[in-house]
Amino acid sequence: MAQRQTPADSVDGALDALLEHYELEGRMVWHLLKQEEHVPQLHLVVEKGRQMHRAWVEQAFKKVLQSRSGEARRQQVDALVAATDLYLWKLLRVDLGRSSEQVRQIMKSMAHAVARGER
Repeated sequence: MAQRQTPADSVDGALDALLEHYELEGRMVWHLLKQEEHVPQLHLVVEKGRQMHRAWVEQAFKKVLQSRSGEARRQQVDALVAATDLYLWKLLRVDLGRSSEQVRQIMKSMAHAVARGER
């Protein structure tokens, strides 16, 4: 989480920090995720990471999320979790071979669209 610390109320700053974290640690974390079902001890570590990512989303997008409650809020948080998830970074960066800057532009665009409530 220390790598994801950003100035308050800066969604772009939060996304930049997240993507820098993925560039530094993403491949290692992906390796852990691949082993989760085969190494039971990893499940707890990976689950904690999922919880931390959701908490990060709720903090990074708190201004946007203030206008939502109940099921609408939960769905928007879920969508933001997906738009900022390591799996998406891995798909774009590793599988599709996009540059870090291209990945940054795509993921920021997606996260901002979700934050605005676009469908």
